[in-house]
Amino acid sequence: MQFFNFALTLLLTAALGSSAAPVDSTTESTAQPDAAITTLDAPNTTINGVEISQETIAELFKLGLKSKGAPIDSTASLAKRQLWTRSDITAGKCSDIILIFARGTFEPGNMGWIVGGGFADELAKREPSRVVVQGVEPYDASVVGYLIGGEQKGIDSMATLIQRAARQCPNGKIVISGYSQGAQVAHKGAAKVPSSIYSQIAGAVVFGDPFNGQPFPGTINKNVKTFCRVGDLICLGIPLPIGVHLEYGADAAAAAQWVANLL
Repeated sequence: MQFFNFALTLLLTAALGSSAAPVDSTTESTAQPDAAITTLDAPNTTINGVEISQETIAELFKLGLKSKGAPIDSTASLAKRQLWTRSDITAGKCSDIILIFARGTFEPGNMGWIVGGGFADELAKREPSRVVVQGVEPYDASVVGYLIGGEQKGIDSMATLIQRAARQCPNGKIVISGYSQGAQVAHKGAAKVPSSIYSQIAGAVVFGDPFNGQPFPGTINKNVKTFCRVGDLICLGIPLPIGVHLEYGADAAAAAQWVANLL
């Protein structure tokens, strides 16, 4: 862990110099992405003139998840992977509240490790017997997907699941959500659904959003909750998934309460 933090410090120093944002535990920020700082151009990314390879960024995502205890390797058992998977809509279930969630890069299951499962559980506590949950799949959550602004397979799956939920559960209200790359998938997936479905989408909740400040389409944008912590470089458009970007699990309860108040 000490080596991990030391390596990240060196990388930040080299890439950002004195421009790195201070790390803080504040839950929300209205900072906009700064395209002048970062060029997201797979396979390599340039930050303040310093080129960082796709492989380095991928390793940062993996190290960050491992530092939180996430089993991200392919050898994790099916039973373990199922702990972070919810597939209520594809199983034909319905309820008053439908949460469709897209996980972050390299996270396990279809709900991820950092915040997806905790958010779903907290919402179910507040609205017992009223919630069904669906993780976005198929969706590889690859680092290239993040670097190009959201993996197309995940975007298509998000849009498909929203439309399926609307048909399958005409009396339900849909909440779309995502963490990190999953937030990109939520933005772009929502943009692919017909506007006739917007009335069934109650709102959107995003965590560590690389598109921080960008609107959701149509009436969906009336009810959007963004959790972007001060010091989260991903929210500033800088592809370094470190520090507070890994702390959004602490916001699961607040996100669930926001949805419960909305519905």
